[in-house]
Amino acid sequence: MQTPAITIPNSSVEPNFPIDTLRAWFRNPANRDATIAAVANTPSLSNAAGILFDIVQIRQELVKQHELNIKMIATLEKEIKDTTTVLDNMLLLLHSSGLQEVLEDAYQSSPLPIPPPSSNSQPPSSPSTESSISTSSNDTVLVPRADDQPNRPSLVFRKKVAIKKPHYYRRSTPYPHGTRENPIDLRTPSPPPTMTPPPKQRPTPCADPKLAECFTCGKSGHWASHCNKFVCKRCNSRQPGHYPKRCPTAEPEDNYDEYFDFDDDAIANMTEEPCGYY
Repeated sequence: MQTPAITIPNSSVEPNFPIDTLRAWFRNPANRDATIAAVANTPSLSNAAGILFDIVQIRQELVKQHELNIKMIATLEKEIKDTTTVLDNMLLLLHSSGLQEVLEDAYQSSPLPIPPPSSNSQPPSSPSTESSISTSSNDTVLVPRADDQPNRPSLVFRKKVAIKKPHYYRRSTPYPHGTRENPIDLRTPSPPPTMTPPPKQRPTPCADPKLAECFTCGKSGHWASHCNKFVCKRCNSRQPGHYPKRCPTAEPEDNYDEYFDFDDDAIANMTEEPCGYY
């Protein structure tokens, strides 16, 4: 078998040979097959050629992955810009809907700590014995910090745009801790709410005999029909477990009409003992 003649560029003869042309030559399938056939009889060259072509294939995969990464980065940058635009629009919407007044109300009615102001805000004022809110001509609301909260910075709200607030953000009731016209000291704790004890109710009987409560003797652990003080209204029997509806002196139809007889005795029993006789 005659070995095909191939020509491999020699970098020693041509030192300025472009490397891109050499890579393109090795990426050509025809040149690859010709190279493998030419060095098939030489083990060292054959192994080197195999390793070389493996490296070329790996590089091609890396190039493809790099291109995919570039596209993914571009997509992520676009999504970040879109998300930033949405957030900006939401902030503008909140500001136009009365966000400043909502924050002022939350500051006055909630003892939560306020985050420190940004670098472009005004420096904190000196401590004051009372927490007051003053409005200047430039629509800036400043809340000084109290003596017992030295680490709490001042809260500054700025109105950059004069926007009419919707009516549903206006308070019709006074603030829980005072009003803007009559501020109070935040250090003074508000009186605790008066807790009215719930009315005493009779405990609800349970189906478990161990937790049952007898309305005849007032003890727990058994029903009224099993109480030693129980007296049958029909025959005056004092035997425990004697049910009025199953009394031997009862009429036969009463025994079959047990669940549908709503006489005065049944209504009284249902009121006094909601779980029934069983």
